[in-house]
Amino acid sequence: MSKKVPFFYLFIAVVLFIACSTSKESADKGPVKIRHVNTDSLTIFKESELDKRAQIKGGFSTLANKIQYPEQARKVHAHGTVIVKLIVLETGETANLKIKKSVQDDLDREALTVVNQLSFKAGIKNEKAVNSYRTIKISFGLQGFQ
Repeated sequence: MSKKVPFFYLFIAVVLFIACSTSKESADKGPVKIRHVNTDSLTIFKESELDKRAQIKGGFSTLANKIQYPEQARKVHAHGTVIVKLIVLETGETANLKIKKSVQDDLDREALTVVNQLSFKAGIKNEKAVNSYRTIKISFGLQGFQ
């Protein structure tokens, strides 16, 4: 007779597996290559000025699926929320990413790397795609570890 594993324990196991997944990174990993645009000649709207703010194509699950906890950050139990500010161009491309709230260098780099890889649907104002600012919060946590 086999015993059934309660769903709760299976769920906890999956959460711990995801929380402990790490990226395969080299020690000499350089800075993230970020597209920079001159904002002097652009009209860029704040999120509050838009009819519809810029959206990640595929939603936040796309973001979550790309994140991998950096090995060094895991070893030192680094955790917290990194806030990335960026411009989403009317084409949906990202530019001028910067860390608005830092947690730890490896987590900051992972947040920049992941956000830099995302595709967006541009913000909408008066039924037209426009350049806009966007803020993305990425929470890193090691559940079950002390």
